[in-house]
Amino acid sequence: MTTKEINLLHRDLIVLYNINEVRLITTHASWVLLTPEYAYKIKKPVQFSFLDYSTLEKRYEAYHKELRLNQRLTTGMYLDVVPIRSNANRFAIASEEGELIDYALKMKRMDPERQMDHLLQKGEVSFSDMDAIAQQLAVFHQKAERKYEVVDLATMKEQFNDLQVIQPLLQQHFSDESSKLIKESIQLSDHFLEQHITRMLERQHSGYVLDGHGDLHSRNIFLMEEPIIFDCIEFNEAFRLMDILNEIAFFCMDLDFFQEHQLAAHFLQAYLKHLPCIENIEDWNIFHYFKLYRANVRLKVNGLNALQAESEEESKPLLKVTGDYLHLFRYYFEALGGGH
Repeated sequence: MTTKEINLLHRDLIVLYNINEVRLITTHASWVLLTPEYAYKIKKPVQFSFLDYSTLEKRYEAYHKELRLNQRLTTGMYLDVVPIRSNANRFAIASEEGELIDYALKMKRMDPERQMDHLLQKGEVSFSDMDAIAQQLAVFHQKAERKYEVVDLATMKEQFNDLQVIQPLLQQHFSDESSKLIKESIQLSDHFLEQHITRMLERQHSGYVLDGHGDLHSRNIFLMEEPIIFDCIEFNEAFRLMDILNEIAFFCMDLDFFQEHQLAAHFLQAYLKHLPCIENIEDWNIFHYFKLYRANVRLKVNGLNALQAESEEESKPLLKVTGDYLHLFRYYFEALGGGH
């Protein structure tokens, strides 16, 4: 679909539901239309280095892949892939009449007030929530497909070291010490990976590397009667293939970002009771390295978003979040022995 077509579809949905507003959310790769009962995710016809939605056929395949992968962790949220058609210049979803324009992923609309990042901000997440998430994740990970050919030293170094792309931003808006931190953290990461690659390969051969969720943070969790963990990465398999420690480190890092260190510790201990995946001191060190790596990724993403902001007003909140991740990144760096 084009931007013009999505705006026409938005208009026609407002008429259909006879309400003042059907929300349209835009991201770099998709549009999401929120009606009173459903959410419809529509992929943009875009191509980036990490995803390709450039043709209708590729989008159709990606919709079905996203449906299948997310149904692994959700029940009743991801419903179907439905057509979008145009008939006499009117657009409709799941219609049988008219010219096929595109497809949409149909999902049950969830209560945004139950989204975990909102609840964390209000201090309304409990240890029992952590127990429920830990149990659900452990069951998912136990059933997930194992992978045995994905740990690659050069690629892991490259992924971490790409952080230097935001070095000019950190120099401009934070301090020279921040720029120094990036340089020293890259040196630490390279050395750490060289030291521990043998154990990482051993873990892979022991079945600890799997096809996971890939984007495990609180914004992708609804805390309902049973947790709903949604929006796994479908567009690039490499982003889902990882050591279990990498996956759970992402979630613990996210909790640390919200200053919920006790929740993070409780989640980790609850998870390890269900799926013991830390066998020795070296595994603990690898887990802490993955937290540094995940903070690295969030720092870079928010820094790049700030660089691309079109106004000072737009960049200000992005720089605030970037600074918060920079602080967390420095904490993990020092915990791994950096800066001494």
